[in-house]
Amino acid sequence: KLEGFHQPLPLLVKGLQGIVVKHVAAGYAFSIAISEDGRVYSWGFNDKGQLGLGHRCNAVDPQLVSELPHSVQSSSACTSCNASPPHMHEWMNETTIASSHECHAAATPCGVPVTAECGQQHVLVLCTDGSIFSWGLNVFGQLGHGDTRDRLLPARLASLQRYLDSDGAVVRQIACGAHHSVALSSHGQVFSWGHGEYGQHGGLEDHVDWQRGEAGEEGYYLVPRPLLGLNHKVKHISCGTLHNCAITENGECFSWGWGASGELGHDTRRFHLVPKHITLLQGEGMDASASGWKHTVVVKKGSLETFALDFESSVGDSSSADMFMRVRGSEKKIYCHRALVHSRCAGLRAHLLLHQRFCTNVEEDEDAPDHCSEASSNLESEEMLEIAISSDLACPASLLAFICYLYTDRLRIAPHLVLRLQQIAAHFGMRRLVQLCARDLAARGISQALSTSTRIYSLQEECTGQLVDESSFSTDMSNMFLEQHYSDYAVKVVHAPTGEFLGEGQFNPSHVETQYLNVHRVVLLARSPFFKTMMESGFLESSDGASSSCFVLEGVSMDAAAAFLHFLYCGSGDRVISGENVVELLGVADRFMADDLQQLCEQILEDELDVSNAWTLFEIGEHYHAPRLRRAAKELLVQSRDTLVTASLGSAFALVREGSPGLVREVDAHATSCGLIEAGEVFGAQR
Repeated sequence: KLEGFHQPLPLLVKGLQGIVVKHVAAGYAFSIAISEDGRVYSWGFNDKGQLGLGHRCNAVDPQLVSELPHSVQSSSACTSCNASPPHMHEWMNETTIASSHECHAAATPCGVPVTAECGQQHVLVLCTDGSIFSWGLNVFGQLGHGDTRDRLLPARLASLQRYLDSDGAVVRQIACGAHHSVALSSHGQVFSWGHGEYGQHGGLEDHVDWQRGEAGEEGYYLVPRPLLGLNHKVKHISCGTLHNCAITENGECFSWGWGASGELGHDTRRFHLVPKHITLLQGEGMDASASGWKHTVVVKKGSLETFALDFESSVGDSSSADMFMRVRGSEKKIYCHRALVHSRCAGLRAHLLLHQRFCTNVEEDEDAPDHCSEASSNLESEEMLEIAISSDLACPASLLAFICYLYTDRLRIAPHLVLRLQQIAAHFGMRRLVQLCARDLAARGISQALSTSTRIYSLQEECTGQLVDESSFSTDMSNMFLEQHYSDYAVKVVHAPTGEFLGEGQFNPSHVETQYLNVHRVVLLARSPFFKTMMESGFLESSDGASSSCFVLEGVSMDAAAAFLHFLYCGSGDRVISGENVVELLGVADRFMADDLQQLCEQILEDELDVSNAWTLFEIGEHYHAPRLRRAAKELLVQSRDTLVTASLGSAFALVREGSPGLVREVDAHATSCGLIEAGEVFGAQR
């Protein structure tokens, strides 16, 4: 009996225990899962045959879709030719199907299901050989078989093959709307079929019959047809209920179909038959999209610069600032930090260097501590630096937006001031900000007011219509740490000479080394809750009466301390994490509440998880409060009896049993409850 109820918390699907699931999909009150070996399972509502079981009875527990052809549905090999199917990750990493083979006993190549997509009441399954199977509701032809008859069993979609065979392409991706379907070929061509009342199939003219298409034929979209109106090579496609979104190879985003809720992203509520470029996303380099009932989400290519928003609170913070900027004729001061401005803006860097050279009288103090650089030792005694900007170039609001960009790498300004901001950016040589402004102006249909300055005019003209450059924020901040200009704080690292991490802030007092790392308060305040709390409360974790400009860090190697601080600046694990320091950095991240660094370290260690190190990483996950790593290691240990026995034979297990017997008892109890072993069998191993 199928009973409906709300489930606010995730629950394990008991019917799939012991099965390694690699893909899931959900429709209206039903679900699909695909196992590692290509078996397809379904459960939920089945009134239109959407479970593919050959009947219309609902299913409470997952049921094997056993009627897929034997050349596709196989647990380990094709039943006719005994050829092993490719692993799912091999398929997903290839743009062409190189792993399928020809089965002589079947009329079609052997392939195993790798991905499934659910419409409201229909299902598409894509196999490793590029073939598609569909079943369920077909009232609008969403199954693609040339009719409107529902299918209770999986049926191979043959009508698409004539387009693919002509240029040697295969299907790389599938997607389903409520009652329409799309497929993307390995050559970047999009095909669609099914319901098209709201322009889901694209077109060349806004006035054509959207259901019959350009050809005007009755039932034209009962079979797959090439998408019209999008003359770009597509790398990713997604379907909402009544609309579609495509990402091209150059990262541009197009959408079409139903738009009454703004899901198309064109700043209107109109329907769009012709695929239209989302200009507000121009130059962002989109990688993928996902579409829902009345909304769309796009994913930008991997970027490190999201952490830049941590510095938003530092804009205008006079408590830690050492300079300010203002517009001539205005008394409004915008406080900022020399070190960050020096690293982020080449134009302002020249102002700072000239000021440092000709406007300051710095005398080196021979008695100053080694960790105090010339700049940091005199920074507090200097008067706050002022930089005034011409009122012809900027207004206070546009200048604030410019400073905000330096700190957050984001364009945030009222639309009517974008032109003013672009001129400031061009004046100081901020090419990427000029491009962001140009993109914003183009999206709003505003013509640029080009500057009368030859240099500014040249940069404005050069950036118009171009893709936006990759952000340099992480690199700039990394240089800020490495160059140490205008540092105003120091971290005193007390560590063992071997660099060995001793844990829990402990060290051997009989033989230690002391080194200093120059840093900047603005970064510590913005990026570390630990340092922010410590500085704002006036508390110093110091045992030797260190000054308020120095923090003592004990029991951590110099390499890990430098890597941790470097990460606070650049936000990049690739720059600081290595196989040698990842465990120590995990401990440092836990100690100083650096959640983003901790997550990166957990991910790296989880990727290295295997039977030989499962016990060690299980203990590390427990010791450093890394729940993700701890859970993954435990799941591997209790995966099977053989896995648990093999993992418990090495020296790593003996060390864990000696140092953390509670963890061994936990795994022992869990494995016993699952019936893998007898009670106490693990804890008593090697006794």
